[in-house]
Amino acid sequence: MSHEIRTPMNAIVGLVELCLNSELSFKQREYLKRVESSAHSLMTLIGDILDFSKMEAGKMQMETIPFLLEEMLEHVFSTMLQLSANKGIQLIRPPAGPDYHAVIGDPQRLRQVLINLIGNAIKFTEHGEITVSFSEISRDARSVRLQFAISDTGIGITANQQTKLFQAFSQGDNSVTRNYGGTGLGLIISKQLIEQMGGSISVSSRPNLGSTFTFNVLLGVTDLNTIRNFQIRRHRASIDIGKLARLQGGRVLLVEDNEINRIVAIELLEQAQLQVDIAENGELALDKLRHNEYDCVLMDVQMPVMDGYQATRLLRQIPACRDLPVIAMTANVMHGDHQHCLAAGMNDFISKPILPATLYEALLKWTKPVADQPLDLG
Repeated sequence: MSHEIRTPMNAIVGLVELCLNSELSFKQREYLKRVESSAHSLMTLIGDILDFSKMEAGKMQMETIPFLLEEMLEHVFSTMLQLSANKGIQLIRPPAGPDYHAVIGDPQRLRQVLINLIGNAIKFTEHGEITVSFSEISRDARSVRLQFAISDTGIGITANQQTKLFQAFSQGDNSVTRNYGGTGLGLIISKQLIEQMGGSISVSSRPNLGSTFTFNVLLGVTDLNTIRNFQIRRHRASIDIGKLARLQGGRVLLVEDNEINRIVAIELLEQAQLQVDIAENGELALDKLRHNEYDCVLMDVQMPVMDGYQATRLLRQIPACRDLPVIAMTANVMHGDHQHCLAAGMNDFISKPILPATLYEALLKWTKPVADQPLDLG
């Protein structure tokens, strides 16, 4: 399901982005921006459904890494401030604490919960404000329990509606769905994520007077130096689009069976002034690798004739390709897909739909700058 849904979405998102980079009339650009916005909304929905499927199958994995709570909150508010401003609603963030709250846990999933709850508060509030607060409930040498509260001045929730809030594909009543949209998946996903982080969530609300969602999570504790060292290691290869000039003239083998996905990828690679050769399956890729030299291979995973896993295993047997960077491109994002790619001998993994920054970041990370490669003096 993941592959079948994400493959056409990859084409839609990629082609719309390429069109927006071309010369368009005002009306065409406005239409395409709406298509782009709808496509990203659909991708969010797809992500929710996949998350829910992972949870149902017991496959949701939580990351355990050091991070700064304040930095995570900064990302949340930078995402949500414009959305609240568009509705004329004030979004009040918690004041900075006495320290940086160096903690250990899954910052991406905690951010997902906060964005979901704040997003719901914005959606169901027509005027007034939304206040976000957090506090420490308890702390010891190894862990800290934090409590977050998101309060709004929105439409509120009746007692009967509250009993349905944390049921999958359910909202308060049919009028809520008609007026505000949504599937009801966001809250059930948030609830299960919170419970996986050792916490719980509750709601208090009165119709027409607003709502307050309160949740707590258990996180590990660490120190600032540990976080800084971790961030230095993790972001050493972070993208700088200006560095793409270093890759100009590099040669990439694109292995992709889907014609539209090839068009999108070729356009993105050529915009970075890379030379692109194509193969429509793993067997054709191996033939090209035996007769040509490349700086990198972008390898689709699911293909006819020979898939990306088998092709990568076989190319590693070619002496000239033992250290050749191979980056998987796949719509498969379920549990274990990344590990399967690495086990097959691939160096990295980017999921579809492929965004330009993600693609360029991977190329910068794994492809040796052309300027640094030895010259062929004959």
